Amino acid sequence: DHWRYQIDEQLRQHATPDGFVFMTGVNFAYREHLRNFKCTLERVGMNDHFVVAALDSEVYKWGVLQGFPIYLAESAKQAGAVFRLGSEFGSPGFVSVTKYKSLAVLEVLKKSYSVIWCDVDISWFVHPFDALAGYMKPNSGLAIQSNAPYIDNPNYIAQPHKTVAALNQTDAPAAYRRLNSGLYVAPHSPLMISAFSEIVEHGAQSKLTEQPSFDEILCHRRPSERGHSHCTYRPR
Repeated sequence: DHWRYQIDEQLRQHATPDGFVFMTGVNFAYREHLRNFKCTLERVGMNDHFVVAALDSEVYKWGVLQGFPIYLAESAKQAGAVFRLGSEFGSPGFVSVTKYKSLAVLEVLKKSYSVIWCDVDISWFVHPFDALAGYMKPNSGLAIQSNAPYIDNPNYIAQPHKTVAALNQTDAPAAYRRLNSGLYVAPHSPLMISAFSEIVEHGAQSKLTEQPSFDEILCHRRPSERGHSHCTYRPR
């Protein structure tokens, strides 16, 4: 019952005192991405409060041998499949694996923990909790990144490289399909569980990745509604 590499023990051992866990999830095809991701976290001083949802049994076995704070997500148990080709962007395996991520987050939310989700292709230059402290508030709303280009900050140069032209205008942060499910803070609440339940349900019926389901449920589908920099989610 106290086997370290299962969800209840990992959450108990690694959650912050107020119930937040920094979470990612991978299948076997992304194991080397995970190794690199963990190294970048350690470089900025994050040595705890980090858990990994194994999205197939092979990466779970590999992660246990590596000593990662890993557990086998319930979705992986149900599927009983290994998505070896899931690393090829846009492939059927890739699309299927992305939907396991929001399902894994829902599993943790239902256990009364709050989640900071981060894909393994994101690099951190400061401790994630320092960067996201303003959003880590119990019972607050979902804070999610936008892929709208960012142009208006007088303190920073928005031009990423000299070969990239400066932008004069851009979409609203909450414009259609601008929500990016690679990084978000999801504090535990009944409303958050409802939102993720709808996201998972929508994703199961979609032929796309999980990301458009976030936009559809949180912003586009009534009675939810979209603003300039935020969406108001209302359960059906």
